[in-house]
Amino acid sequence: AADAGVTAVKLYPAGATTHSDRGVTDLSALLPALRAMEQCDLVLCVHGESTAVDVDVFDREAEFVRTQLPYLLDAAPRLRIVLEHCSTRDAVEFISHRNDARLAATITVHHLLY
Repeated sequence: AADAGVTAVKLYPAGATTHSDRGVTDLSALLPALRAMEQCDLVLCVHGESTAVDVDVFDREAEFVRTQLPYLLDAAPRLRIVLEHCSTRDAVEFISHRNDARLAATITVHHLLY
């Protein structure tokens, strides 16, 4: 992929957003791909939401940041990760306090209005 000019890959958890029904259901199944991305210096852009049935829709990003984002960072220690569309204090604080050059985020300002 990198040889063809790909610079980043987007991760959508299954059911997290529009047309994501066939998204990722098990992060551990991605480990071979994440390690290959590290070797090619690709960026992983993550739509960070937990889709566990017991997580309230308004807590999905915070739950992802607490449980799944640390897993991704530990599982692929050289992978650059961008948490896309941050809209919670939990996400912003995690990114800003982590002090990790591999980790960045985008903020969707209109999400913060509600």
